[in-house]
This record gives sequence, C-alpha cells and structure tokens, in this order.
Amino acid sequence: MVRKYFEANPRALKNKHLLSLHEALHAAVCEALGFAWEKIVLKKTTGFINWEWESGSLKWREAAVCLAPTLIDDMSDGDENLVKKFTARTRGYAWRWLKNNREALMERANEIAAKTDGPGTLWNKEGQLVWRAKHVQTKLE
Repeated sequence: MVRKYFEANPRALKNKHLLSLHEALHAAVCEALGFAWEKIVLKKTTGFINWEWESGSLKWREAAVCLAPTLIDDMSDGDENLVKKFTARTRGYAWRWLKNNREALMERANEIAAKTDGPGTLWNKEGQLVWRAKHVQTKLE
C-alpha cells in the first residue's frame, strides 16, 4: 500500500541521520512564511522546534510548517497527528507551496542543520544562530 504524502514514514525513527535536517526544515518554513522560531532541541532519537503560531494566520501556512519534513520523506507520527487537523484542501495548498519552494527551503534548512552537532539546543536569537551542545556522558567517563 502506498502512503499518502502527509502520512508518517514508518522508518522515521530509524532516520537519526536526518533528525537535524528534519527540524531545520520546520525552521526554514517558519522563516519563509514569517513565523518566529525560538529554538530547536535535538535529543538522541527525537527533536522538536518551538515556534509561534500567529493568531488569525492562514491555516495553510501552519500546515506547511507541519508538512515540511515531507520534502525529505521523514514525517514523524507527531507531525502526522498535527497535519491531520487540517482539511485536505488546506494540506494540499501547503504541499503545493512546499514543492514550489523546495530548492530555497532545502538550502536554508541545510544552513540551519549545519550549525548543529549531536544532542543539544540551537537558539535563534534575533536571527543569530547559537548552538549549545548537550554533554553526553560516555561509558568511559
């Protein structure tokens, strides 16, 4: 059976190498659509982004932020749950916008992801990206 573009990828949790790019895509779409994002938190196998929903904003813009990882086929269950709250028409409009702007979004997401290195927090302080790594204790320590 073929998955719909907005459905979770069952391999998403195994795609640890895509984690920073996944969250950076959310951030890149936020920036492109005029939303502010505060930070990206990366853990060993999961991550999240804090961003501000604008009251009264067009719903397709919010759907586009949630759908961003579809550009690399890395939708998580959490993203899928958020996206399902939007109508099919809203999702479709957001998906078309993402596809039409894919190149610029991927370029910006790669710039953001390049600032990260393992578990930690990437802060967005007035457009200045500041990486703070989380110390991970190894068995030798």
